[in-house]
Amino acid sequence: IDSFCRSVVKDGFELIEGLSPSFGVCDEVTTLVLKEKTSELLLKQWEEKDDPTYLRLLDIFSLRDDDNLIDLISTLYNHITVQVNRGGWLDNVYAHYVDEKGFEEIGAVKRFVKETRETFSEFAQKLNRFLIDVEGAEKPNHFGERCEYLRDIILPLSQTTSAKDIYKCISTPPTHKWGTVYTKEKDEYPCFKTLVEYKEEVVKCYEKVKEACGTLSYEDALSDHAETMKLLGCIIEMTKDYDKIFSELKRKDNLLDFADMDYFASIVLQNIEKKEEIKSRFDYLFIDEYQDTTVTRCNYANVSIKCSDPFRDIA
Repeated sequence: IDSFCRSVVKDGFELIEGLSPSFGVCDEVTTLVLKEKTSELLLKQWEEKDDPTYLRLLDIFSLRDDDNLIDLISTLYNHITVQVNRGGWLDNVYAHYVDEKGFEEIGAVKRFVKETRETFSEFAQKLNRFLIDVEGAEKPNHFGERCEYLRDIILPLSQTTSAKDIYKCISTPPTHKWGTVYTKEKDEYPCFKTLVEYKEEVVKCYEKVKEACGTLSYEDALSDHAETMKLLGCIIEMTKDYDKIFSELKRKDNLLDFADMDYFASIVLQNIEKKEEIKSRFDYLFIDEYQDTTVTRCNYANVSIKCSDPFRDIA
């Protein structure tokens, strides 16, 4: 399929700005050399900006040198090169995470609030059913207070509508006390034994919620999130610059790598005339190791051959 991509790009080179039909393909050594040069130019460019967020990134990722940060940027760059929407994928990431309305609007935070509310709503219903079932049963001293202790934990979390509510709940200790549980009480009163087991279940979930919130206050969590989003924004911008610098170095030497050929082939095949012309020349396209083929390659392979079954293979 590499040969097919190269053929498509050569046939439609005029559709790609600044591309010469005599382009060459980077070998492994050339690619490594150009990437090292790209890393040098990228760091130099950002050092000249004297951006405080970039300097913070260096503190976080670079203990003795810049390799950790460059490895992160390079990994992210390698990921975008296999995306169907290579040019817009990073913009979508930025819009989804960095341009969010705020901490409360993050998908993971919304799910956390929803799951917490639903879990403790179920606990509340279960406690109510339990109290109805044991209404006439004999109970130990402080049974009612222990039930109120559980209500102190359950009810507020069952009514949460935001992460702020959850932070408030876990920072407010129960008004009622549970007290010491004696083995004799559990042995003499079956209803109390059930209540103790139920309390252990509730507390286990409660501790998980506290662990998820961490040791920060809600206000500190907001501040931490804002700082994280700044760092993520900087990483995304650096990845865009890495892509631009690397592309310029390759174009300067009239070179493309395999990711470029994938990307440019997909651009050429968006042109109806070129696509029909190419389809008229190919009846079949043999793709070795199809399970390792990128989504981009699958897409343009399916639109550039006559075969109507994209899942046809040869065993």
